[in-house]
Amino acid sequence: MFILWSFARSRTANPFFGKLPGPIQGKLILKAREDPEKKIMSGRALRERLGTLCGEWLVTHYGIELGREPIVVEGRVLDPPIIPDSKKPVNDGRWENKKVDCSKPISFKLQILSLARDFSNGKFEALRQTLSRKANDLGIFFDPRNVSFRMCTLGDIGTQIKSCNYSFVIMESKGEEYGSIKNHETFMNRTQCITLKVAEKVVNGDLKTTENILYKYNAKIGGINWKVDLSRITGFSEVSKQPTLVIGADVTHFTRSGNRPSLAAVVCSYDRDISKYLTRVSAHYPEDGRNSIELIPDMDKIVSEMLGRKELHNFEKTKQRNVIYYRDGVSQGQFENTVMKELELIKKAFLDKGCKDTRFSVIVCTKRHDQRFMRKDRVKYDNMKPGTVVDSSIMAPNLLNFYLCSQQAIQGTSVPCHYYILHDDLKLNVDSWQAFSFALCHAYGRVTRSVSYPAPAYYAHLACESARERFLAGYQDVQWDDTAAPDNQLPTEDEIQQTIVPGNFDAFYM
Repeated sequence: MFILWSFARSRTANPFFGKLPGPIQGKLILKAREDPEKKIMSGRALRERLGTLCGEWLVTHYGIELGREPIVVEGRVLDPPIIPDSKKPVNDGRWENKKVDCSKPISFKLQILSLARDFSNGKFEALRQTLSRKANDLGIFFDPRNVSFRMCTLGDIGTQIKSCNYSFVIMESKGEEYGSIKNHETFMNRTQCITLKVAEKVVNGDLKTTENILYKYNAKIGGINWKVDLSRITGFSEVSKQPTLVIGADVTHFTRSGNRPSLAAVVCSYDRDISKYLTRVSAHYPEDGRNSIELIPDMDKIVSEMLGRKELHNFEKTKQRNVIYYRDGVSQGQFENTVMKELELIKKAFLDKGCKDTRFSVIVCTKRHDQRFMRKDRVKYDNMKPGTVVDSSIMAPNLLNFYLCSQQAIQGTSVPCHYYILHDDLKLNVDSWQAFSFALCHAYGRVTRSVSYPAPAYYAHLACESARERFLAGYQDVQWDDTAAPDNQLPTEDEIQQTIVPGNFDAFYM
């Protein structure tokens, strides 16, 4: 039966559960953002509508009366950490960096590959020169004489990537081709994707965008963009004298996933300044009847493999060690059966390696909550300053927890991160954990701004997103839903592992 399109009607309020295309998602975010003043006005308007509809009923049946003004809570602003490499002290979550610590390879070939037809040879020359000048200012290794340019297609880009140590790949936009490009990456053949819009900013002389591209490039080739002085944090002076590992973890799931696995990422610092990280990703099918799995069941295997890396050999030989575990994206109801189980698996990995005298601390950080904080001056409501802490009045009563807004809001109303300290062998007070977490928000090596949550958790989140894109590109033809044919063979977890791990190596430098 055929129905003319002109006679078809869509159901009202028909939900869409998939991922929105980039341009549409951008418009949705633009529409949804509200600055603090507008958010307060929206809240008041909502209160009036609810009061009209059910205000008397709430008072009569439950004794609840809707407030007319926001709740007032006390907060304070933490001092920013000291970044020795900055030209001036950190101000409002921003700083200007001096020359970086660059790892200069003995032999290194770079290239710029373009999938965008509008990016010509003339633009390439301008891009190369702008990158070269800014790299020289920052002290980053970038020899323009060893940079080649080639127009290519998605079909032959794999061959081009494998012919060079590092490839900047220019795309029309960050779409489905991103994962296909990343699936050609190996430890010795790194890639960095740049959209055409960003590349043209560099061509037109946007030095801040150029700087951010070079920071990412330097981190990928093993350099350190800046260090945060953790030894001056109250309570951490003694801890910083002992070998300390910071582990971050995150798990991503697919919306209406069908039979798709959950993808987990774990990162682990391996230098004294907590600036360099090893990364490991893995895939896990949920149990029957469930859509996803938040627990990382092979955490002991992951940590054990990381401890076996040459970068951490000195850590194993020391007597007293500290491990700080930041876990992203876990709700209160999952603390016991997810995070604490993962802690036991981490402890098992250390015991198996003979590391008996190890102290562990566990902090969960999440931004999936409805709390918003604003400061009010004489005229209007405004965003909180970076470093604002709220740790009273509205906290969970049975857990040590606090809210910390560590970032400067670029648009809309800033969202604070909610921290829960679930386990603490280091026996530090909450002020020390607040200062340490705030300092780690300045250790994210891709931008000279403090970010919204600590760098190890942020890197784990990035590794999850990268694995997700690789997975989608690698299994485009697989039917994952329950309507697939009975003989439809889904890939095993080990097979997926080979797809989402770059170049078949288990750990790579972030």
